[in-house]
Amino acid sequence: MKNILQILFTGSLVLATLVARAQCLKSWQYFVPIAITNSTSGTLTNYQVKIYVNTAVPTLAGKMSPTCDDVRFTDTFCNNLPFWIENGINTDSTLIWVKVPTIPTTGTAIKMYYGNPSLLTTSNGDSTFIFFDNFQGKDLDTNKWQIFHSGSASFTVSSGALTISSDLDGAIRSKASFPSPIVLESNIISANVTAGYAHHIALLRSDSASGVALTYGNYHGAYCMLLGSADQANATYGCSNQNVNINPGTITGLWSLSWPSSGVQYSSWPGGNLTGAISSHMPTANLRVGAGILYSGGGSFVTNMIRVRKYSKIEPTDSVGTESTNGTGTGIKVTNAESTAIKIFPNPANDIVNIDLDASHTGFHTLTMTDMAGKLLYSRELNNLDPNLQLQTNDYPKGIYLIKLTGVNQTFTQKLVIE
Repeated sequence: MKNILQILFTGSLVLATLVARAQCLKSWQYFVPIAITNSTSGTLTNYQVKIYVNTAVPTLAGKMSPTCDDVRFTDTFCNNLPFWIENGINTDSTLIWVKVPTIPTTGTAIKMYYGNPSLLTTSNGDSTFIFFDNFQGKDLDTNKWQIFHSGSASFTVSSGALTISSDLDGAIRSKASFPSPIVLESNIISANVTAGYAHHIALLRSDSASGVALTYGNYHGAYCMLLGSADQANATYGCSNQNVNINPGTITGLWSLSWPSSGVQYSSWPGGNLTGAISSHMPTANLRVGAGILYSGGGSFVTNMIRVRKYSKIEPTDSVGTESTNGTGTGIKVTNAESTAIKIFPNPANDIVNIDLDASHTGFHTLTMTDMAGKLLYSRELNNLDPNLQLQTNDYPKGIYLIKLTGVNQTFTQKLVIE
């Protein structure tokens, strides 16, 4: 009888643990399960998984913040998972990268939570990827990058983008190196070539500037994409032994480069891809990354993101389930200006926008303004003493923004047009 009672007690504890784990983040009102499949022959660890989710439907229903500030991810043990929202906020195909600790060959499951007011986003590229820079601030982060050039060159960070301009060459290389194999990706805004086969991203040996590079430029009189070996030359490096695509199509957008082993390289860009069999260099156990304008090149190169993530020949796949209610969260109450006494004017605005609250709407404690990608541009703590607010708008570019007022159990959001 004692053994039976012990078994029943142990079983009850296990069941209670499973029930507790089934309900994570109790202050969030909704979640969707996401199944992740691993078709490789081994377990993937700390792997960046690309997931597309529909955020437009829950946003329209008032369940999710219009800027996805309340989105969170957990594993089956209720551990919060690092994630980065790349693009598509408030659309049916929001692209989010989630760092999943373990994906066995049998697959795993995670959950996406939302429906909790008064939160700021925890989307963070640095914690999600092996290496990440989306060029915030006014200067290049010299803790991450080294600068190399032998001609006249400038390296400018502005409005979330890095611009490299040069009459001969100009490149950045990561100070750190990263365990191979890896995938290097960069979102190219523009590539204006004035000379040579100039604009590139590169994977480099940790002991030299030698490696492989994906390059765009003028090669024997034609503008091409090239996948070739990167060889140290003067301050930067040249490119040789190329595989060439003479019809590269669309150049701007996401470039990708991987070097899983000697004689094997993969690259892609929006207009096409190239596979290499370059064996002149062997990858080291750790690789550095580089980008910019190659030796004997010229022009300007603009990117707004460079990242490094883990490599797998077969990427994990995901399947997003249906929404369920969760915990005791209060959800998000989203109202609009037409149905309340909250007034935002003038809209469109030029220099100043006024936000007027009546006595029944003074329970908000935070005012924020974001762009449509969810980037926080302005934040202010509020009190109940003055229900009339003003926000200077003349320092912001023309466009559409989101004004958000947040309270304990309420959130007010409205679009603002700045002309």
